[in-house]
Amino acid sequence: MIGQFIDIAIGVLLVVAIGFGVVLDRRVRRLTRVLAELRPAIDDYSIAVDRSEDTVVKLRSAAGPHPSLGRERDRAEPRVEKPASSSPFTFRSRRSEPEPAPAGANGVAQIDGKSALVRSFFETARSREA
Repeated sequence: MIGQFIDIAIGVLLVVAIGFGVVLDRRVRRLTRVLAELRPAIDDYSIAVDRSEDTVVKLRSAAGPHPSLGRERDRAEPRVEKPASSSPFTFRSRRSEPEPAPAGANGVAQIDGKSALVRSFFETARSREA
């Protein structure tokens, strides 16, 4: 009696899991289809952002240095006193620069630029479809 109940419960759970897998598969296929349709718009947007960044850089170089920038650079760095005690704990008034992660660390690829990011996204999606 209990054995039949367990078999029926496992069968129902199996049918529910298969049904959920079918629904999830349909949604993922629809999402990839919509993303493929949006690809030209995303590429155009990425190109427009790159152009605007280039324009800002050109405008800044054409305008020359701003007068207030020189005054900020001339300011002396604050002096940081070393603690008198030999305590292992120290206080830093500024954060140290984080070291860049090596390429391919933790399975993450280094991508330069937004267009490369968009391109790699679609290449990954295409390779997963196959």
